[in-house]
Amino acid sequence: MAAIGLFQTDGGGSANPIYEIASPLYEKITIDLGERYERGKEFVIDARGVSRVNKYIQSATLNDTSLETFWLLASELLKGGEHILEMGPERNTDWGIGVYER
Repeated sequence: MAAIGLFQTDGGGSANPIYEIASPLYEKITIDLGERYERGKEFVIDARGVSRVNKYIQSATLNDTSLETFWLLASELLKGGEHILEMGPERNTDWGIGVYER
């Protein structure tokens, strides 16, 4: 999971599990969700411009909606769709500072 830029630090055991977002090693990742158990077809992570130099997330969207937090709900991932990360060479200290409210 770390290689694709997702961490589940709560072990998936909470009522509303989340995935924390980090820099993936790969530019594009497609996860087959199988369209079973009310899941979507696939979840695509598109880390635009990721490289050894461009390793910092500048901004993120989930299904065309801007993410201001460094996490996303596991239930949103399982619906499928596209998660776009704009990558850059410097930390963006204004991104990912939103608060998670359970």
